[in-house]
Amino acid sequence: MPRYVRLKKETFASGGNPIIDLSVLPRGYRVMALLNTFRALITQKAAGMTALTHAQQDRICKLVQLGGKGYDIGSHKATGRFLSILGQVMQGRDFSVVDTIPATASFAAEQYIKQALLFGDPNAADPNDTAPRSEFFKDGGMQLDFCDVAATFPNVNTITGSVQTIAVLEDADPGAVHVRTETNVADFAGQTIKLAEKDAGFTHLVAYKEDGTDITEAEVSGVTLKVDGEPVYDGLEITDLAGLFNLAKSEGASTTDDAEAIGDQPPDVTTGGDVSLPFVPLYVAGGIGGRYKAADALHAREHILVEYTGSLTNLRLGWRAVRYADAAEFEARAVKLGYDPNTSRPKTASKTDLDPRARIAGFIGRKFQVLGR
Repeated sequence: MPRYVRLKKETFASGGNPIIDLSVLPRGYRVMALLNTFRALITQKAAGMTALTHAQQDRICKLVQLGGKGYDIGSHKATGRFLSILGQVMQGRDFSVVDTIPATASFAAEQYIKQALLFGDPNAADPNDTAPRSEFFKDGGMQLDFCDVAATFPNVNTITGSVQTIAVLEDADPGAVHVRTETNVADFAGQTIKLAEKDAGFTHLVAYKEDGTDITEAEVSGVTLKVDGEPVYDGLEITDLAGLFNLAKSEGASTTDDAEAIGDQPPDVTTGGDVSLPFVPLYVAGGIGGRYKAADALHAREHILVEYTGSLTNLRLGWRAVRYADAAEFEARAVKLGYDPNTSRPKTASKTDLDPRARIAGFIGRKFQVLGR
């Protein structure tokens, strides 16, 4: 049975960085997501104002930080803009639609801007496999870095309001131990990008602009993705990548544009015109094959290579990845939960046996015997 826990509400302050206390979460649950809702009253200036799109309003949250290297809950460092994109990529729809604020003198709009840090993945063969137990959140909180209003929104007069965090919980599976995830963003110079993450399985990889503007087909005209030299695809246009994403993951009402665009369902056939996308979905595990398994993530022995052509020479990537764990790491986590560390087995979705020494087993949650049972 799900449970929703309302955490302390924080007042928005330009440049502030409150920490949301997660140690108060009730024990015995899996944490599926942390949903941050910014209730923001945004007032335009009397002159020199510009319209603010949904994507631009996402920048009210400059950064979300939780965990880190060696933490049982994984390492998460993402901007509000990327969390909004990642939520759409994982859920198949934009769950935080807010209106564009017009370039009208002294116009005031109360907006509800939703951004979620998702641990469980509804597209995975086992959506709970990457959701940590609430017990592992006792050692730290989630830090929210608010934007500097004057620097981020120079044409806005004021932003006031608050942020409310809701923890989305589900009953824990006794004996289950999760596999850690990573959420991160980084900027890369040049049109050849190497991700040398040998202990990561990338489930989601996107390119986007932090300022909330679109990427055009002139800026990124063709993309190649390779894993250890083997092509996942070669020379696809961003319209191709948008169409594949829409075919595989999108649902809901159409948002047809004058060309293939990221929408809530596959848009109509292109009728020409310049293409611009709010983000470029470089890789989404599972594709059109439905729920994905650990082996469907991008795993590299050396590196993952992203090459692109176009006028851009710097690109920001955001990703979600599952982190490899050896047997000792799983066993240490099991001890903290009161499980017998000597009874480990990989928790495969098919329920078939898998050699725990196999490397792919390090990317799959494990099942242990509960002591005393």
